[in-house]
Amino acid sequence: MRCSRSARGDFRLLNIINFTHGAQYMMGAFCAYFLLTKLGIGYWWALAIAPLAVGFVGMVIERLMLARLYKLDHLYGLLLTFGLALIIQGLFRNEYGTSGIPMPYRKSSPAGATSASCSSRTTGHGSSSRRSSCALRRGS
Repeated sequence: MRCSRSARGDFRLLNIINFTHGAQYMMGAFCAYFLLTKLGIGYWWALAIAPLAVGFVGMVIERLMLARLYKLDHLYGLLLTFGLALIIQGLFRNEYGTSGIPMPYRKSSPAGATSASCSSRTTGHGSSSRRSSCALRRGS
């Protein structure tokens, strides 16, 4: 009697366990961001181009690396895709860091004026570090 599932398990189309999906999703987000900010391409064009670019990278990975693993044990595909995910994420983390870009501070108020947070911080027994941070906010 023949079973519809293969003897090695059911891993759908490529018969490979793919751990690079998250890293490729991240590459798509970065690609769209760069298309918008660095190249000045419009939103809808970036939304169309980013998945195509990441799809091309996925095709290159499949042709160069995954195609050799189809007839091997599933563990090899799992290890390869997990390693690729770590490499891709590490490259982006190394280039751009782990924390986001801080929000810029608002421009200070006119010269000599203090904000409410500065005046409340400097009253009483405030430390010199608190006073210096308020002086920096005032522009002095």
